[in-house]
Amino acid sequence: MSESANGIVRLLNDKRYWNGIFIIWICSFFILPDATSVRLLFYCFITIPSLFLISQIKISQHAKFGLQKSLLVLMIAILLASSLHHDLLKQIKYVGILILFYFAVSRLDVSNLKDVWRVAWFFLAITFAYILINMLLKSQTNEYGLGQRLSHLSGKISNPIFVTDFMAIMLAAITALSLKLQKFRSLILAHFLVLLFSLLVLQSRSIIPVWIAILGLTILDIRLVNGQYKYIMVSLLLLLAFITAFILMNTDIGAAILQRGDSYRLEIWSAYIAAARECGVVVGCGNLDKFQFIAKDGLRISHAHNIFIAYFFKYGLIGLIPLLSVVVWAVYYGLKKIPWAAWMLIAGVVSLSFDGNNILKRANETWLIFHLPLAIILAAYFEGL
Repeated sequence: MSESANGIVRLLNDKRYWNGIFIIWICSFFILPDATSVRLLFYCFITIPSLFLISQIKISQHAKFGLQKSLLVLMIAILLASSLHHDLLKQIKYVGILILFYFAVSRLDVSNLKDVWRVAWFFLAITFAYILINMLLKSQTNEYGLGQRLSHLSGKISNPIFVTDFMAIMLAAITALSLKLQKFRSLILAHFLVLLFSLLVLQSRSIIPVWIAILGLTILDIRLVNGQYKYIMVSLLLLLAFITAFILMNTDIGAAILQRGDSYRLEIWSAYIAAARECGVVVGCGNLDKFQFIAKDGLRISHAHNIFIAYFFKYGLIGLIPLLSVVVWAVYYGLKKIPWAAWMLIAGVVSLSFDGNNILKRANETWLIFHLPLAIILAAYFEGL
């Protein structure tokens, strides 16, 4: 191997490269204007380097698996293979790129909890700045005013729902790590700011179920807190809950949020489940099915707004059972070994249970909300490659 090739291998084996490029790539969702530019960055600096590193690995080094790991690998294989019975070539491409993404995540160094806590705060601060800049820009063109909903943002993550979901998974990580590191002021501040931006600016209901889940995890994990701070922190979180409920019940912004109701979620879920049963519950309807739910007011809705129902609709029980198995296992293992990532995954799953669609497609916001925490847990389990 030439000297230049050896230099590339050394660079790509350095975890600092992967930590740095992932920070840059995640920030690109807020800085770059469209999906094409974000994907180009992803392919050039994550996918291709991952493929190169994999080509240098000797399979014999990783051929030994115990029964438990073998069963997990089998579930993941079935989960990925279940998507291949429709639109074969495109799905093979998506699955291949997703595998490279998981490999790249396994190269991250997440051993220093303080560094992970700082990075989570950095991403949360980037999101706040992104929202504030959009507020300012859109107020100049009279597209936004105080009290109105910031309904569209000018970046790759343009949907306020997914901006809220990203804030939620960062809040989950910060909360878990703040409990561990005894950083209680930052914990309360993070909760306050996320609720402020989610409810008053983005006016997104998505934060409500996720925040309830994070609050529940916090109360269950309160044993980590010293006695003198325990009751103060619980009281402040409950105060935030009371203020949130008051805003929802007694302000114009709250009325606007509640007025949207469940946005046909129950009807959408029922319709997609019924459609999957008509196609066949074993293999589902496939990627190419053009089913749409038509609401009473004539609104056409083209996806299930729930990753599990969407997966059942597309790939049937063959896809849904492995997906549920992998998620349940990842949460169980993650809570024992790498709890901050498990909290992120729980927050992501709750978020995407109300707004998610297909998890096997091009790199997008769903990868940050679902695949990133899942990949971190799997990497911890397999101890990298």
